[in-house]
Amino acid sequence: MILSGDYLIDDFLSGNTSFIRGNSFEDTIESVERFIIHEAGQPLGVMVIEAPDELRSDVDKLSEKYSTLRANRRTNHFVSKSLINGFITDIKLLYSKLVNYDAGDFFKNDTNQLLTIVNYFDVFSPKLTPFSGLFDNYTRNIIPFNENNAVRITNSSLCDYDLKVDTSKFNFLLLNLGKNSINAIESRYKSLNGLIDVSVKKEGDFFVLRHRDNGCGMSNELLAKLFKTSFSTNADSNLHGLGTLIIKDIVESHGGFIKAKSGLNAGTEIIVYLPNCL
Repeated sequence: MILSGDYLIDDFLSGNTSFIRGNSFEDTIESVERFIIHEAGQPLGVMVIEAPDELRSDVDKLSEKYSTLRANRRTNHFVSKSLINGFITDIKLLYSKLVNYDAGDFFKNDTNQLLTIVNYFDVFSPKLTPFSGLFDNYTRNIIPFNENNAVRITNSSLCDYDLKVDTSKFNFLLLNLGKNSINAIESRYKSLNGLIDVSVKKEGDFFVLRHRDNGCGMSNELLAKLFKTSFSTNADSNLHGLGTLIIKDIVESHGGFIKAKSGLNAGTEIIVYLPNCL
């Protein structure tokens, strides 16, 4: 059980990932701040509402730390580092307590999602992992965003390949691809008739993961900007391009590369190429 996390960001900085950062400690801390503020607000908001009485004080403390992190953004990078580590440590501690309390599914799902987010900062550690396990975790993590299971999610892989991936980072990659697809499907269908299919197959020296949806798609102009720093469909100008840049960063940290195919009202396909071994 993690009780003190002051080393967590230091470990992350020494790991094999660029985290879309510049060349300094300050650049990295600012990227981490943006990441947590961008990703943690939604699941934490649900947790505040759904928390069981026994965990109420833990969740309120976590919510307060999140608010403090937002309020102190960019003010002092060493203060930010301490706040980030405290936030991550408290999430892991809260997750470890879940087994002892009767928490509802919404609370469990959002706590698991929050854990997936902060586990991104664990040291890069790839290992052979069955894709079926990654897909199962993906379908659990996406539940809070897939209201009433309106979007059907399938795995059309013909074989269950073992992929050499960092599971924490790859779980986050799949979660973000799913969130993007559900947003696109809702824009086109209001979730009705929505479909996401994920598959993996071996092609030459690569395992190729395809994540397809039948959402609203993108114009050629937007598609060209998809993995660029300036790209965002988010109205918050402070968060431009964060999600897609992190996806690209995860893929490249595994020695792979990423492509996308899309068209207006023609859905989107994200294609991830991973080498057979690192």
